[in-house]
Order: sequence, then C-alpha cells, then structure tokens
Amino acid sequence: MFQIQHSKRALLLAAAVSALTAGVAVAQESSENAIEEVVVTARKREESLQEVPVAVTAATGVLLQRQGIRTLLDLGRSVPSLQTRPATSSGSTVSFVIRGQTAGDTLMTVDQAVGIYVDGLYIARQRALNGAFFDVERAEVLKGPQGTLYGRNTTGGAINIWSRGPDFNGMHGYVGGDLGEYNLRAVRAAANIPLIEDKLALRLGYQLTKREGFGQSATTGQDLGAQRDQNIFRALARYEPTDNFRVDFKFEKYRARENGNLDVPYALLSGNQRGVSQAATELFAAPGSLAGCAFTFPPGASCITAANYAAGLAVLQGLVSNVRNNDLYTTFTQVKQVDNGDATIYGLTVDWDLSDNAQLKSITAYRTLKTKQVFDLDGTPFTILEVGGGTGGIPIATGRPGGFSSNFTIPITPEQLNSFFSQEFNVSGTALDGRLTWLGGVFYSKESGLDNQQSLVFPAASAPIVGGLPTATVSLNYGEKIINNSWSLYTQEDFKFTDQLSITLGGRYTEEHKGLQSLLANFSPLTGFYACATGVPTPPNNTRLAACRVRGEATFSGYSYLASLNYKPTDDLLVYAKLAKGFRGGAFQLRAVTLPPAGPETAKEIEIGLKSDWFDNRLRVNLAAYHTKYGNKQESTIFVTPAGTLATIIQNAATAKIKGFEAEITAVPIDGLTLNATYSYIKGTYNKFLGALQLGGRPPIDASGERFANPPHMYSLNARYAFPVGPGDLGLTASWAYTSHANPSPRFQNPFLDPAVIKELLPSASAQYSNGSNDLGLMNLSADYKLEDKGLTVSVFVTNAFDKQYAFAAVDGGSVGGIQVAMPGEPRMWGISFKKTFGDE
Repeated sequence: MFQIQHSKRALLLAAAVSALTAGVAVAQESSENAIEEVVVTARKREESLQEVPVAVTAATGVLLQRQGIRTLLDLGRSVPSLQTRPATSSGSTVSFVIRGQTAGDTLMTVDQAVGIYVDGLYIARQRALNGAFFDVERAEVLKGPQGTLYGRNTTGGAINIWSRGPDFNGMHGYVGGDLGEYNLRAVRAAANIPLIEDKLALRLGYQLTKREGFGQSATTGQDLGAQRDQNIFRALARYEPTDNFRVDFKFEKYRARENGNLDVPYALLSGNQRGVSQAATELFAAPGSLAGCAFTFPPGASCITAANYAAGLAVLQGLVSNVRNNDLYTTFTQVKQVDNGDATIYGLTVDWDLSDNAQLKSITAYRTLKTKQVFDLDGTPFTILEVGGGTGGIPIATGRPGGFSSNFTIPITPEQLNSFFSQEFNVSGTALDGRLTWLGGVFYSKESGLDNQQSLVFPAASAPIVGGLPTATVSLNYGEKIINNSWSLYTQEDFKFTDQLSITLGGRYTEEHKGLQSLLANFSPLTGFYACATGVPTPPNNTRLAACRVRGEATFSGYSYLASLNYKPTDDLLVYAKLAKGFRGGAFQLRAVTLPPAGPETAKEIEIGLKSDWFDNRLRVNLAAYHTKYGNKQESTIFVTPAGTLATIIQNAATAKIKGFEAEITAVPIDGLTLNATYSYIKGTYNKFLGALQLGGRPPIDASGERFANPPHMYSLNARYAFPVGPGDLGLTASWAYTSHANPSPRFQNPFLDPAVIKELLPSASAQYSNGSNDLGLMNLSADYKLEDKGLTVSVFVTNAFDKQYAFAAVDGGSVGGIQVAMPGEPRMWGISFKKTFGDE
C-alpha cells in the first residue's frame, strides 16, 4: 500500500545542513559583508523593514528568483505562519492561511481572512492569482489583524505584491525562459522604455507558461495536476510632470486555459454505498432491468443483484488499489476537465505633495474576473460527482453500455463573473518637527457579479426510473446577482516622545451592504421539471426555474483599531507591544440560502515583537509572540446534501483564541554564505461553540474547548553559498520547508474512513482540514551561474528533490458516494532557467 511518510534521505540531509541553513522566508539578501536593508510599505509609506513595529516578512524579487518562488502558492513554504494550498476546484486559485485564519471557500459571498494587494490595489477574489508572480520587485506578508490601514477582510493578515515599476534610467530590461520536466516551456521579457526624459516612462512585461500535468486520466487521456497554459501581460507607466506630482498607471491581463487539479480515488468508506451502487448500475444495468424500481439503500434484489453490487465494489476497490499501490498520479475521471480563467486589472495611483509636510494620494482600481470550470470530483469513470459552470454543460453520457445519456445542455453562463471597483483617498504628512507622522483616509468599494455552479450527483440514487434506466438529475446553483459594497474612514498616527520611544494609534470604521439574488434547484432533463431548494414551495410540475428565485439584503458594520508602543534602545534594536483589532465582513449562505447570513468576524490580538541586527549586520533576529481572541469566528463546512446539492454552511463560533510564536533569523558568517531560518508555532482553541456542525450529517455538538486543526509547527531552512568561478559567480542553494501534522477534530473526520488513511493524507485547503493529518517536508535545490559583465544568468533547479509522494485530502468521502478523494502534490521536477539583461537592469 502506498503510504505517505517522512523521507529518510530528506531528514538526513536536513540534519546535515541544519547548522548552516535557514528559512527561505526572510526578506533580505546578503551583500559581501552584511545583510542588506529592505524597504517596505507595510504602513503605506516607505520604511526600512527593521523600523516597522509589525510582524512582516518581505522578499525581494532577486531572492524570489533564487528560491524558485514563482507563484503565490510557492510563497507558502517560505513565510512563518503562512500556508498556501491549491484550492480543490482550481489550479489557478490559492487558499491562504495566516496564523490559523482562512475563509475555506472561494465563493463571491464569502470574504477572505487574508487581504491580497497587488501594486497597492486590493484584489477581492483569489481566483486567477496563481500566475501573478512575474517581474516582481518584492513581496510583503503582514501577519495578524491589519484592519486600520488595510480595512476589512484582513483579520489574518495581508499580502502585498509589488511589480517592478518603470524608471527614468534609460532603456533596460531582460529576456528569459524555462525548460524542464513535463515539457515545461516558459518565456518572459520586460523592457523599461523612457518616453519623455525624466517625466514619462513605460515598463512592459510578458510571460507565457506551458507545462503538461504530472498526472493523467486513464479514461480520457487528459493531463491533470499542475498543468499550465497561462499568459500574463503587464504595462506600467509613470508620469512626473513636476517634482511634486506623480501618476502611476497599471494594466494587467491574465489568461489561463488549463485542466484543473488531479483528483484520485484514494479510499472507500465502509458505511456509504452510493458510489458502489452507482458503479454497479452503470456497469450492469440493461434497458428494462430497473423498470419500476424504487432505488433504495442498501440495494434490494429488484434493483441491483448482490452479484452485480459485489462486482461494482470490486471495480472501485481495484481503482483505489491501483492508486495506493501502483500509481498515485493516475486517475479515472470520465469528464474532460476545464479550468479557464480571465482577469484584467486597471490601476491609477496619483501622488501629490501638497507641501513639504503633507501629501495627497488617490488609488483607483478596477478588476474583472471570469472563470469557466468542469471538474470530476470522484476520480472514477462513473457519474458520481461532476461539477461545472460556464462551459455549456456537463457531459452526461458515459459512453459505456448501460451508461446514462441525455440531450439536455446546461445554459452557458460563467462559473464566476465578477467586477470590483475601489477608490481610496488619503492625506499624510509630518508635524511637530517630524515627531508626529499622521495619515487619514477614506475608502469605497463596489463588487458585483454572479457565482454559478451545476453538479451531477448520484443519478442512480436520486433520479426517477424511466425506460428501465435511471435518468440524471442536475443540481443548479445560481447566485445570479451578488452585490458587495463597502465604505470606511480611517486614521493612523505615530508620535515620537524621544528618539527611542514612540507610540502608534489608529482606528477605522467600516460599513458594508450586501445583496444576493439566488436560484437553487434540482432539474430533471427528461421531465423538464424543477424542484426548488431555496425554501420556496415548488409549484406542481414546475417548469420555471424563476419560480425558485429568492432575494436578500443585509448591512454590517464594525470598528478596527491599533495601538502600539515602540522602543528602540539602539539603532539596531526595536522592541514593540501592539494591540490590534480586525473585522471580516458578514456572509450570505450562497449554497444554503434557507439559512440567515453569517455575522461579521472580529479578531483582537496582542503582539509583542523584537527586531534586531548584530555583529555589523551579519546576524538578524526577528521574533514575535501573539494572542488572538475571536468574536463570532466564521467557520465554513462544505458538503453534499442528500438531494445532491453542494452546500457551504457558514457558522459563527461565539468565541475562540489562538496563541503563537514566530522567529526569523538571517546570518552571514563568512562572505558569500547566507543562512536563513524561520519557525512558527500556532495553537487555537474554541472557547465557546455550541451547535457546531459535523461532517456526514451527524447531529451538531458542543465544540467548546476543541482545538483548531491547524498544524502547530512550521519551519524552513535555507543555505546559499556564492563564490567566483572563472569569469562569473556560482551560487548554490538548498531549501527545506516543513509543516507538522494537523489535528483534525473527530467532527471533521468521517467515522467510516480508516484512521490510517487520515494519517496518510495532508490537510485539505478548506477551513476544517477534514480527513487529513499528515506532515510534510520538502527539499528544493538550485544552482545559478552569473556572468555579470554579459548580463547572463543560467540556473538549474530541482523541486521536491527526493521525490516524496504526498497527497491532500479533497472533498470528504461522505459527499462523494463513499469515495475519499485525494489531490496529489507535485513529484520531483527539474528545470533550466536563463535570463539575459540589457541596459542598467
């Protein structure tokens, strides 16, 4: 049996280099003799990282390249307390967890706990983001509530991505590319073009990435799993007509035409027979054999014979056995999967120096998003759980004798169509001879769109028998009109009592208005009748989907604040104590519209931190400890209802708490050698949570005192040694990232799933980490050779160097007919990169 366990070789190598290595997640690169300063904008002004009294991890673009961090998904292995995991539904969507906080779903009605900002522009939805790391200047990860300056939906933290901007230093740029395993092909280029001397400059960039999937469907032959087909084009312009006025414009276009994730049938649940019955029906039912059958569980002899049922069970057992014993990367999906995404960003930032001590800034952003998807969540050649949207329908015919067929075509509507507009004005400056730094602003955003999904679930179990064969029933979930509007006022001030002692105070008021117009129904293509699932009584022989429409509106508001006492006894040491509160917006129940909206979540956090440089900037030690208390903590549980409808129920846990610790260390013991290390510890507990949902339709329980499922320990180690070889410089890098096992609650574990399977699988990307508790450690290696005078760099890299096999728990098996599905992680991959710069790049 395939089992996921520690790689002994990886552990031995990690132990051998642990004295020399450290985590990828530190922002600084070393010069020949010291750690260089990094400037960040974590407090919406430029400051040295070591001067900011906030837990921030930042990485320069050079460091990102050296560590092979090319996407936001890669960033998760390099930042303490940050987990980034692929979403179950899409390879271009990333789920973010900071200090144990996450949204657990990607619906338009659910706000995230981690705010994403690209070039200062807020990105409300994380879909179509996994290709955004291109021509990056730096990445900043702010941990803990950021509700004062960054607003709502940052109870866990915020991630800032800054692209390389244009400048007035002449014509310069680069071309580059990658070649590698699984037919990896990537080309990228950027050019800085001055148009008017010292006044107008343009930077253009383009990246094309293609790669075959590391897995395949034995049924369709389709490549799946990290398959890539992405295009990104970016244009940035800077206009400075005078010394005190600047305008920055941004346009970015992202396009993906991909196949989605690799889902494999990993185990069978002992107490759920739907999947087996569906397989037996498709394999052995003949016209007339099921006429008049009332399909029940366990199956009666008049529906499926015991022999046919046993044969269907044997087929599924064979598929699971092949995955676990022979090939983790082969699935059996019978549906051609689609994972298309299109996103466009427009941004306009205006900076105006009103005087020597006052500045006005305007930030305008507009983003459009359109996705289309079809994915087979059961991983078998049977019609058990197929989901799609925006592609013209889910193919119902299986192409096998006795298979289901229908002429019905689902209307072509995007799976998610979204537009987001935001406008921010702020005024900042200094006073009292520089002792006071002040900032005040207003923010407004408007989001509108739709969120649709169609699913085909257990046709043999839920559909009527016509002509001797069960017909398919399609579940339609249309969030046909969604509106999320918000406005806020905020201020933050820093006052220096002395050169060593200062205080930071800030506050924000937020109000949001949300609206939902939704349709949720089950449709029989044969009869043409809709059965409403929105709480609206279904008319007899209903042929109008509109009869199931429901509408709702809600308004939420909340306060955020920050107070920080900061002390610098020396120029190289900062100690701070901070109290902060964040606010996450309320949420409509898009997949469970009969329930009332979930209320807003608040997070109050006490943090103490230390930032220090030692031995002439050859050693850097940054530490932070925190205690977070939640009010109305939002918890998302995703499952399939008995009617075959995907449901996401959002509950408000009354109170909860998290405590944790983070450490980042950088050392340059000798010239050319840089050592980094990070470590984080997280422990969360529900103080009071009555009526907590359980998977599998079990009765709610009192979860007060229950521990969060989050993995408690994370650490990363990295060593880089650069030295001259011939006419150039050779750099060798080894990186190790480790996340400990999770602790999923029994209410989020299926009682019919073998406990050994839970230990083998990694936690899922959803909030509750169901059916997975394994740990994971991966080693990445790279070598780069740079010819400085020729502007040429050639690199070779290996990810997952010891080829460790691992898989994430996907949708709970109770929702997939008793089939526990897993999503395998990437195997070992190697590649070669090159980059040729020109001009003063």
